[in-house]
Amino acid sequence: MAETAWRIEPLWDEPADGIGLGYLGRSEAQFAAADCTKWGMEPLPSDHHPVQMILYAGTWLDRHLVKGVMQNHTLVSAELRALLLEYDPEGVHFDPAEFSLRQGEILRDRYWMLKVPRLLDALIPEKSNVRAFKSRRTGKFLGWNYVGNEPPTLKKSVIDGSHVWRLPSLMPTDLYISDLLKTEMDRRALGPFKVEPVPLA
Repeated sequence: MAETAWRIEPLWDEPADGIGLGYLGRSEAQFAAADCTKWGMEPLPSDHHPVQMILYAGTWLDRHLVKGVMQNHTLVSAELRALLLEYDPEGVHFDPAEFSLRQGEILRDRYWMLKVPRLLDALIPEKSNVRAFKSRRTGKFLGWNYVGNEPPTLKKSVIDGSHVWRLPSLMPTDLYISDLLKTEMDRRALGPFKVEPVPLA
């Protein structure tokens, strides 16, 4: 069993890459009417497809893992989508995305909005730099917050056999992948992306 997993996120050029991405038409109305956190993580009904976007500045059409319009919205290429379905079909869902480009071209079947419905209660709070988050009104425990931004320590026994997941009680928008999946993403050059090692215990 691996001793490390990875917290992963898309990588944009530094200091700025000039990307301009927005929702278009029907997607704007859908987004306005939805809980933005859930909209970025949970599958959309099929009658909301495709997610319509406009790329009005910059380009990243050679990338495989891309930030969407909102911070918790992640897009993957057709190649990375195929890999995720190969390794962990039960852990992922993909809403099709359609892009209007500046030249007037409509880009279809190239990028998909990644949803990771798998929530694994794998956090080991006593070995992680986190603190309890409680309701000010009732004192009820609501989850955990980072004290720093270092990745938490996770239980190997809980994540074993999974290749992509989120945590329900600590920043559920964060994405985690197995060491095996990261190795294959590296081998196939399905990036760029930022990863941080996540210790397992």
